[in-house]
Amino acid sequence: MDATRPAPTHSPALPADLADPPAPPRGRFGRHRRERPRRRRWLLPAILAVAVLAGGLVSYVVSNDRGGAPPEVPAPQGPRGSWSLAWNDEFNGTQLDQSKWQPNRYGSSTGDAPFQKGDEAAWFSPSNVTVKNSNLTLTLQQGSKTIGGTTYPYRTGVVEAKPSLLLKPGTYIEARIKVPECDGCWPAFWLVPNDRWPPEIDIFEFFGTQDDSRPSFNYHPPDGGQLGPKHYGVEGTDYRNSFHVYGLEWDGDRAIPYVDGKAYPSRAATEDMTSLPLMIILNLSVQADHEPSPGAQMQVDWLRVWKPQQQ
Repeated sequence: MDATRPAPTHSPALPADLADPPAPPRGRFGRHRRERPRRRRWLLPAILAVAVLAGGLVSYVVSNDRGGAPPEVPAPQGPRGSWSLAWNDEFNGTQLDQSKWQPNRYGSSTGDAPFQKGDEAAWFSPSNVTVKNSNLTLTLQQGSKTIGGTTYPYRTGVVEAKPSLLLKPGTYIEARIKVPECDGCWPAFWLVPNDRWPPEIDIFEFFGTQDDSRPSFNYHPPDGGQLGPKHYGVEGTDYRNSFHVYGLEWDGDRAIPYVDGKAYPSRAATEDMTSLPLMIILNLSVQADHEPSPGAQMQVDWLRVWKPQQQ
């Protein structure tokens, strides 16, 4: 978002035995009256068949509740070719999957300062991050808090992917997102190492959605400087207040933004491209000296990370 921001820092990653989904609980099924077979040789196969079916049903329900993929995730809307799903979150549960995300910057449950304290008017609160109605929702509200000597009149939401899910070159990532139209609202979908800054790849930023109706792509190389921000998308199209699919193809030599399945190579970063592992961040910030109406929301329908399919 800007060269003055400090590097994001994570709380320690979950141990491997906790980061993996728990074993599905045993299902509880009602009894059904049935005629007893005349010969006992059919009893064991019947029991095994019911057990397999029950286990499959329970496994699917648990996976879906944790925000997992439906049985068949559609192919990416972006680049052609053969891709394998590396990981995803469909946000189908009732709470944030904290094996994948943390709802703060530093692991604090009481709130964090924004990325650029002199340029932003909202602090980050985990309570402003919710999962409901099959969406991850970041909500902007009034709520003053003083952090590090600076008072912020608003509170809002941020999520950062866990260090175990850092992206590496050879990745295509896309997410279906709706950004709000509001005074000073600064939504962003971006990538950065979890231990340093720069580099940074901004898949999109909207700089004050009261006026800015198209996404901007931005790149901060490892050695400093900045390429962008550059608007992309269809001229004359308003990308606020409706869902659009934003993507990035990153191979270590270039980073190309996509929206609604279309690539914008003229906006791509092709020089001094980073190959460092990168962390995913989604946030709804507020520009300083603006007064947005409380209740504005940035919503994420799903997020999917793809790798080229092995031949």
